[in-house]
Amino acid sequence: MPILYKDRVKEVASNKPNASTAFNLPRTSSDPSTETFYSGYNGSSNSPECMATNGTDWESFVGTFTAGTPDTLARTTFLASSTGSSIDWSSGGDVTIFVTPSSERLNQMSNMIDSLVPGGRLTPSTGVPYQTTYQFNVTRVYYTPFVHNVIRLRDGNTWKAIEFTETFFDLGTRPSNTVFDVFAYLSAGTIAFELVQWASVATRSIALSYLDGVLVKSDDNSRLYLGTVGNPTLTTTDSSHIYNHYNKMPFVYRSSIDSTAHTYTTTSFRNWNGGTGLPLAITLGQPEVVTSQAYCRFYSGLFQTSGVFTPYYAGNESGGTMRLHMVGSAIASIGRRTQVFQEYGNAAGGTWSEAQHTLVWNC
Repeated sequence: MPILYKDRVKEVASNKPNASTAFNLPRTSSDPSTETFYSGYNGSSNSPECMATNGTDWESFVGTFTAGTPDTLARTTFLASSTGSSIDWSSGGDVTIFVTPSSERLNQMSNMIDSLVPGGRLTPSTGVPYQTTYQFNVTRVYYTPFVHNVIRLRDGNTWKAIEFTETFFDLGTRPSNTVFDVFAYLSAGTIAFELVQWASVATRSIALSYLDGVLVKSDDNSRLYLGTVGNPTLTTTDSSHIYNHYNKMPFVYRSSIDSTAHTYTTTSFRNWNGGTGLPLAITLGQPEVVTSQAYCRFYSGLFQTSGVFTPYYAGNESGGTMRLHMVGSAIASIGRRTQVFQEYGNAAGGTWSEAQHTLVWNC
């Protein structure tokens, strides 16, 4: 049964059982500052974790409370004792029993907390930790609880688990097309953020390093790395430029369909219709597998997407119109990355009429 802790549950047993016998418990307490086991556990399917002592010996155990005449507390699971085994209490003084976690349990709980990854996500919308629609021109980035609401931050030389609610930081005015890392730290007992701008769109100004299995700012390990944000303009960012290091989720970024019919006869690659190439820009804080998907309708020729990586598709059909799809994946490097759609002409006259470009990655 699950273990449940109750405050101030303490009683003096009305018997002195041997090592295999249950304690008998009264339903009234001579100490008004405490609660009885009956008031705390009657009707509950949960087990108390207890300490029993007669002033000389002690025993720690997980018990099973049963209401009856009398109420009983069985020692279901032995944990530890002053003798190394379950104690025969038949000799000695009265036995006092109280609910308390054992050191083993506390150490387990501490290790579980230490193993927790930060529970939130960086997101462009309040209350929405996982975006399924693209958000443009965002001036504020939120850190919102997702899998849980606990984050471990450094408090001096130790980690401290902090419960948090949604918080945020404003981008302010920054140079266009820059990238910056987002670090969380503990300030007056609450979560705060430090934003560190990269030296370029592909290179950090301050490296990351590992501490106890998590990434921190290399020159200040009180700063926990949460992710990376790119800002295409002076004061805004978009969904594709918010990267989460923890609790990554797949994101689909798709260009609009361009149905501009045109002919291209040069046998070399260029951006779609000689333009910008249906560009899709993303920001990555760590290397990630990025999948590029492209759709094209043409009479004859080749097409590819290029930038983050370069998959391509060749097609050549006389007397008809080809409708082709291309998919390719690769590990993309960190920083601000742009993938474009490109076409390759046919000397005999390649006719193009429609294209669309999609990127899929975890962020």
